[in-house]
Amino acid sequence: MFPLKLALIRLRRLANGGETSLSCQLLSGVKNVIFALMNVYTFRAVIEKDDPGYHGYVPALPGCHTSGDTVEETRKNLKEAIQGYLEVSLDHGDPIPKDESIEFFETIQVNLQASEKVQILT
Repeated sequence: MFPLKLALIRLRRLANGGETSLSCQLLSGVKNVIFALMNVYTFRAVIEKDDPGYHGYVPALPGCHTSGDTVEETRKNLKEAIQGYLEVSLDHGDPIPKDESIEFFETIQVNLQASEKVQILT
């Protein structure tokens, strides 16, 4: 068990034993330390139809792929895969990649006659 989690458990036991003012102050301090140790990461995730289900991956995290029968299941699995990827990277002292990709949608209008000509030429 992690030391901070053990400290929280001990402080909760203290609070239940009557030493509320001291233990609440300590508990508040431990919560602040835990919050300070947490980082929030945001990554672009992609889910694509992949018969018979869906395939999800995170372009910024090499090898971070998953699948599911539905979009919702794939999204849930992808969140777990990202969490696992980050935990293993941090445990090994590897840097967490930054998602510096740029994403946009481009709408192109193609003249039907032009596309027919392309088909004839190919």
